[in-house]
Amino acid sequence: MRYHPETLDEAYASRAGHGAPPWQVEAWVSPSPAIAAGEVAAVTDDVPHLTGHAATTLAELVRRGGTAC
Repeated sequence: MRYHPETLDEAYASRAGHGAPPWQVEAWVSPSPAIAAGEVAAVTDDVPHLTGHAATTLAELVRRGGTAC
């Protein structure tokens, strides 16, 4: 997965090209400013707190063949 910086206009245009309804395009794009600003980059202890074990990294999930358990 790769981050590609884009303007909001570019984000709306690229998502709209998938034929989704306007409300869905809005849902896809609306988090973009927060992501670009790094506001959702924090790592929390929510997963271990809720599950009792450490979160699974994407790399580990792929090594397991896509199962999170």
